[in-house]
Amino acid sequence: MTIISKQAQHPIHYWWIFMLSGAALIGAGVYVARNPSITYDELSIFFSAMLMISGICELAFCIENRRFFKGWGWFLAGAILDLIFGIIFMTNPILAAISLPLFAGVWLLTRSVLLIARSFQAKKKSLNDWPWLLLWAVTGSFFSAVNIYNPLFSEDRLVIWTAFALLAVGAFYVHFGMLIKNAQWWINDKIYT
Repeated sequence: MTIISKQAQHPIHYWWIFMLSGAALIGAGVYVARNPSITYDELSIFFSAMLMISGICELAFCIENRRFFKGWGWFLAGAILDLIFGIIFMTNPILAAISLPLFAGVWLLTRSVLLIARSFQAKKKSLNDWPWLLLWAVTGSFFSAVNIYNPLFSEDRLVIWTAFALLAVGAFYVHFGMLIKNAQWWINDKIYT
């Protein structure tokens, strides 16, 4: 078994997936905010497709970087979660339309909790930008929690809260993608081959 220094041998592959996912989430947030009268049927189809694409992309990231990237299990958990829910809702659009308000809130809250964990991983590595990552994740948690607690809000306001949560989570992904582009701070020091 040989030990290879990771910093010298391997950059993070597919770092752009996070920037692309973040841009898609921000785009979705802007679209939803600009079209508050969007129907739940349209939103559920869009959301289901976005989940499947996000899950597949993050799964590719995890598979490619599993030997090199510390904490890749968090990414794998998020990818599997996205893929499972995307498949469930693509195969049953009626369920997606009925449960969209609650599901969107729960999904965004779960994602935000995973993002909080990633923020603290960045803190462990003494990354200066970790408070910004944490801020985006906590903001996403707040808006998604408001989305779950929806009896107080009308349908239009619920769509706006969903848009804010999508924007916050998207901002996290864009910021995180920029940070891991040259992420020697996150790569394992040694790998075993």
